[in-house]
Amino acid sequence: MCVSDVEDLQELLSEGDRTGCSDSEPGDELRESVEEAHKLAEVAVQMTSGKKKGVVWSVSTRTGSSSAEKRMDLDELVDFLNQVSTAPCRIPEAELLQVSGGVST
Repeated sequence: MCVSDVEDLQELLSEGDRTGCSDSEPGDELRESVEEAHKLAEVAVQMTSGKKKGVVWSVSTRTGSSSAEKRMDLDELVDFLNQVSTAPCRIPEAELLQVSGGVST
């Protein structure tokens, strides 16, 4: 379970850069964790603000998409949500995601 925000990890990485400790295996892992967290946050922001930019995100079990719509199939959505829940830190941007409708299994 992650307890830190990405800013906390970024601060640790910056401190490692200042002290010369970032060129190590733990430093590399921390850098990868920060990059992963930023990517997850970016996708979450795009998903929550897409309507403002004229882009609609939707989840589909069918193939095909239009140019104005970014599609994510159900498996991709589940994978994304799993990545967020197992991220090395808390992704506050992902908390804005809301699931509407139902999913039947």
